[in-house]
Amino acid sequence: MLELIKKRARIRDARYYEIKKTFQENQIRHLLDALLQAKIDEEREDASTCGVMTDEYIMASSDTLFRAGSETTTTALHWLVAVLLNYPEIQEKIHAELTKQFGEEMISLEKKRNCHYLEATLTEVLRCVTVAPIFPHKTTCDTTLSGYHIPKDTTVLLNIWAINHDEREWQNPEEFNPNRFLDSEGHFTGTSKVSYIPFGSGRRICPGESLAKTELFLLSAAMLKKFKFENPPGCSPPDLKDGVYGLTFTPKLFTVIAKER
Repeated sequence: MLELIKKRARIRDARYYEIKKTFQENQIRHLLDALLQAKIDEEREDASTCGVMTDEYIMASSDTLFRAGSETTTTALHWLVAVLLNYPEIQEKIHAELTKQFGEEMISLEKKRNCHYLEATLTEVLRCVTVAPIFPHKTTCDTTLSGYHIPKDTTVLLNIWAINHDEREWQNPEEFNPNRFLDSEGHFTGTSKVSYIPFGSGRRICPGESLAKTELFLLSAAMLKKFKFENPPGCSPPDLKDGVYGLTFTPKLFTVIAKER
């Protein structure tokens, strides 16, 4: 871990301070400029916030966005392929929907709202698998939750997996079923349910949620429109309940055949 922190400092920190030197107010070039501008605006509006948005805070915020747009998205795509190897009928429904919506056109966000079954499938992947099953937070002050006293600076682990599999909220929560997020007409109903928080919730919700969902749709739609994923002869489909725990919950290595359609 210490080696990783040193490497990060040589790459991320050096780049951040280089950008900070060339920053000019109200001339936003990218995310870090936007965060630096937000720091200035916040401190001008409320002097008590001075020192809250430190350099480390800004760098950590950019880290979160990049992790959500790379590590978690990649893992979710791996799980999606694993799911489709177990449920080939779902793959065919998605391909039929993409063919109907896009034909020979390139995949774009303009028709994302019309891809109801793909949206429901991706939503169910994030619920059923829960790419980030345990998420740490830290209390900023002494507080009480459900009668339990929690001192300031206590690390609190949010069990997102348990919330996404709460039997009081989900029928057969272990079952993979995109229809949970479709109405009687097959339209995507959204993810407003309280017991669905793959990206967390409230003020501390993952800032990369929108980016991750956009990438996940574009990449999965492009893949499934162009290719058909199959189990190699003699191979069993991946076990959807067996993975590797780390920063994210990833599927164990599996073999797949991608046939161009």
